[in-house]
Amino acid sequence: MTVTSTAPASLAAAKASAAATYAQTGQPQQIVMTDATAVVAQPTFSSTARLQNFIESVEDGAIAGWSEYGVLPSVTVAQAILESGWGQSSLSTSAHNLFGIKADSSWTGSTVSYPTQEYVNGSYVTVNARFRAYANNSASVEDHGAFLKENSRYSNIIGNTSYTSVVNDLQSDGYATDPSYAQSLLSLIKEYNLTSLDTIALNGETISGHTATSTSTATSATTSATNAGTGTGSSNTNVYYTVKAGDTLSGIAAKYSTSVNTLASWNSISNVNLIHVGDVLLVQKAATTTKATTTTSTTSANTYYTVKSGDTLSAIAAKYNTTVGTLTSWNGISNANLILVGQKLLVKKATVTTTTTTAKATTSTTSANTYYTVKSGDTLSAIAAKYGTTVNTLAQNNSISNVNLIRVGQRLLISKGSSTTATQSSATAAKTASTGTTYTVKSGDTLSGIAAKYGTSVASLASLNSISNVNLIRVGQTLKVTGSSSATTKTNTSNSSSTYTVKSGDTLSGIAAKYGTSVSKLASLNGIKNTNLILVGQSLRLN
Repeated sequence: MTVTSTAPASLAAAKASAAATYAQTGQPQQIVMTDATAVVAQPTFSSTARLQNFIESVEDGAIAGWSEYGVLPSVTVAQAILESGWGQSSLSTSAHNLFGIKADSSWTGSTVSYPTQEYVNGSYVTVNARFRAYANNSASVEDHGAFLKENSRYSNIIGNTSYTSVVNDLQSDGYATDPSYAQSLLSLIKEYNLTSLDTIALNGETISGHTATSTSTATSATTSATNAGTGTGSSNTNVYYTVKAGDTLSGIAAKYSTSVNTLASWNSISNVNLIHVGDVLLVQKAATTTKATTTTSTTSANTYYTVKSGDTLSAIAAKYNTTVGTLTSWNGISNANLILVGQKLLVKKATVTTTTTTAKATTSTTSANTYYTVKSGDTLSAIAAKYGTTVNTLAQNNSISNVNLIRVGQRLLISKGSSTTATQSSATAAKTASTGTTYTVKSGDTLSGIAAKYGTSVASLASLNSISNVNLIRVGQTLKVTGSSSATTKTNTSNSSSTYTVKSGDTLSGIAAKYGTSVSKLASLNGIKNTNLILVGQSLRLN
């Protein structure tokens, strides 16, 4: 006997009808669904439009992934959120590749070429790999379902309707090395009520306004994305990168043609050797050009979040589009894996900005210093060749007297940053008020970490705060880190002083760094033969 379902046309209803008939007649029933598929209203996952829109962009693919491959939609969407940083990773924006799936020989669709770190002959090298490109986010999500289905390692999650069981199985199957990966997925599923997608998929329903057909035609992605996301050229949007297992900050910096210091400053990272899988890092800043008269006034208050049961710091960071490093720094957290239920976390800092512009075009370009840490086997000539500079330039930048002698772990200044401002004849004025003129030392802080956070130097902080021992600061100590600023686009730059009086704890290299000069120049100007010997109270010429 055949049971034909028309209204309500859901798989669950048809199954219930077939079961009732079987109980009455004792005959097995075949279920045939007609075109009258049940339609449900679009669920609301978040009051934040950007987050809601991202989930809507992947929900169809996740539902199709259940019907075609047996992968639970709630888990798939949570993975997409976590691994793509809410769709802001470079691969996501250039090719709708939310999971970083490479294009092997079996892939017949479109691809993009993208630089990635691979372990070759005992060290990480940057290579251009081919990655799959999709027509939309939904297609990427559905293909992810196919990937799990085809990989026997994940056979235990196929057809499993318990999201708790699925995320734990993914963890134990080795999908990710992050020990908190399963917990992060669970937090996202609960926070955004992603189980509503499971209900829709299990009932064979579709979402109002969405087609019920598969979106697996990912091969229609245009090839114009081939050279996107290489970390070069200008962009009018910020570029973010989601940290994966095996990543290092130096590797990510090399991938995006920037420096470790720049990434640490942009992302408030105090320990450059410590980043977490799942961290979303800002790796390229948007270029800014103003072409017309603009008047802007922006005021916002600090945003806080109260920790709930099951929360992880990485999940909270993903939710508020920030990083674990930033949250630990702002909230004085020494162990990123330990947060308490009820704990109030600062997740977004207030900004106060007022801008008035009357100009046809104003361009401001700033680049940071570039550094390199010497590794075993390095030579100064090889490093110079790698960065397109000369041995003499490196020796001068770093006060190296013997170019054949560099030390493993030594940090070399490769090139100095630049700052340029262009203005036109029409009037342009901008004022920026900053409330962060002081910083209160927290447990685990170091002066170098605070300096990196505020884009300054250890020597400058020591000088501003009369610190004689840069390795000794106290919890609760209030440090002066910057002053309020008021500037116009038309800028005159001059040194506030042509001499400097040596204080206790000063070094010639620290003074040189503070005033943007070199040790050799200061030694020459002041007749210093031993650059390691300066006296407290000594007056030094700076230029």
